[in-house]
Amino acid sequence: MIPVLLALAGAVPALLRDAQRRSRLHREAATGLMIGCWEELRASALDLGLAWPAHGTIRSTLLELGSHSTDLDATRELRWLTGVLEQVWYAPSADLTDADRARAVRVVETWRREMAAAVTPRAATRARWLPVSLLDRSQVLPASEPREKVAASRPDQRSPGL
Repeated sequence: MIPVLLALAGAVPALLRDAQRRSRLHREAATGLMIGCWEELRASALDLGLAWPAHGTIRSTLLELGSHSTDLDATRELRWLTGVLEQVWYAPSADLTDADRARAVRVVETWRREMAAAVTPRAATRARWLPVSLLDRSQVLPASEPREKVAASRPDQRSPGL
C-alpha cells in the first residue's frame, strides 16, 4: 500500500503539469491561445533548466529559443509561430483559422521536444517528474504587452497585480 501511495504522490507534479499544458493549449480566443503557447514554451524551458529572457520581445526570445536546435524544419516552424504571435499580440482584432490554431499547438509540442533534446537525459527526466514551473508564479509576457489584453484572455487569473 505504501509503495502505491508513494508512486501516486510522485506522479502528482507530472499530472498537474500535463493538465496545465492542456489548459494553455486549448484556449478559445486567439489571444488566449497565443498567450498559452508563450506560457507553455516558457514553462518548458524553465522545467528543463534553459534560460528564458525576463524582458525580451517575442522575436528576440524565440530567436534565443531557436538556438537550441539544428532542425531546419523546426526552426522554420518557430519563425512562423513568431509571426503569428506578433500578429495576435499587437493586433487586437487578429483571429486564427482552425488550421493555424492546430499548427501553433504542433509547433509548441515540437519545440518542447527540441528543448528536451538539448539537455541531458537526467534534466529531461527531472523536468517531467519535478517541473519547477509549477512553483513559478511570475507572469513573464513579451515586452509591450497591454495589461488589458492579458486580463481579458485570462478570466481565471484577473488581478490588479498583472
